[in-house]
Amino acid sequence: MKKFLALILIALILTFGFIVFNKKGLEKLGYTKDEIALIENKLNEDDIKYLKTVDYIDNLKDLLNHQDFSRSKFKDYIKYQNDHPNASINDIINNNQLTNKDDNQDKNDNPPTPSNEFADTKYYIADNLERYLDYMNKNTTMSKQQVVSYVNANLDYDYYTNVVNADLNKDTLILVNKYSKLDSNYEPTDLVKLTGKYNKGNKSYLRQVAYDAFIKLSDAASLDNISIFNVSAYRSYDTQAGLYNNYVNKDGKDLADTYSARAGYSEHQTGLALDVNSVDDAFAYTKEYTWLQANAYKYGFILRYPKGKDKITGYQYEPWHYRYVGLEIAKYI
Repeated sequence: MKKFLALILIALILTFGFIVFNKKGLEKLGYTKDEIALIENKLNEDDIKYLKTVDYIDNLKDLLNHQDFSRSKFKDYIKYQNDHPNASINDIINNNQLTNKDDNQDKNDNPPTPSNEFADTKYYIADNLERYLDYMNKNTTMSKQQVVSYVNANLDYDYYTNVVNADLNKDTLILVNKYSKLDSNYEPTDLVKLTGKYNKGNKSYLRQVAYDAFIKLSDAASLDNISIFNVSAYRSYDTQAGLYNNYVNKDGKDLADTYSARAGYSEHQTGLALDVNSVDDAFAYTKEYTWLQANAYKYGFILRYPKGKDKITGYQYEPWHYRYVGLEIAKYI
C-alpha cells in the first residue's frame, strides 16, 4: 500500500512539474492565463511542446474554440497558417487537409530542387537561398514562410554580428536594430522639443514629422478623455551608452541585451521613437494602451516591440515603445 501511494505521489509531482514548466514556457511566449488554460484543456503534451517552438499565435484562441477544431490536426493547422499568414480561421480549419494533400502530391511528382524550394514563398530573396536552406536544416519544425521571414531579418546570425550601417536614405523608414547601426555622431537635423501636456520627460525631442504626428495623436486621445504623453524620445549615442552600461552593471550583459539597446543600435537615436506614459509592463493593462492599440496607426505610429515577438525584434515586450513609420506603412503593419 505504501509503495502504491508513493508511486501516485511521484506521478502527481511529475504531472505538476510538467504543468508548471509548460505555463512558464507559454507565458514567456506571451500567452495569457486564460489562453494557457484553454491550451492545456484542448492540446496534449506533444502539441504543447510543439507550440512552444513557434511564435505567439494571435488567433490561437479562436482556432482552439472553432466548432470543427480537431486536436489530431493541430500541427497541420499551425503549419498551414505559417505558410498562409493571411488565411482566416475557416480557411485554416477547412483547407489545411486538402492543401497538405496537394503539397505532398507536388513533392512526389516534382521533388523540390534547391533553386525552387522557396521561390513561391512570400518575400523570397534569391540571394538568400543558401541561408534559407541552412536555417531550415537547423530548424526543422519551421515552415518555409517562417524561414524566409527570419533569414530576411538576419535572425540566422547572432545579434550584433554581420552589422551594417543604417541606410539614412530610408528617412522615416530607417531600420535600426541589432544588425543595423547609427554612427556615434549621428543626430537628426530637424529635432523639435516636446513641451507642456505632451511631455513629462527631460528635454525630449522628436523629428519634425514624428513630432507633428504625435501632437495630433495626443490631441485626438484627449477628445476621448485619454492622456498620452512622452516620457523619453530622442537619445544621443552617448546618452544611450550611459543607460546601457548602467543596465549591464545592474543585471549583467546577457539580460541587459534583452531589454536595452547598445549605443548606436537604439531607435531612440533616430528621433522617430518614443516611450509613452509609463515604462512598465503594467501599462499594457491601462485604457491608454487600449486606445493606442486601436488608434496609433492612424497617426503613423506602431507598437515596435509586440508581445511574443522577442525572437524577431530582439527585445522583450515593451507596451510603451512606439515608432513613427508614416501613415501608409503603419496602416499596413
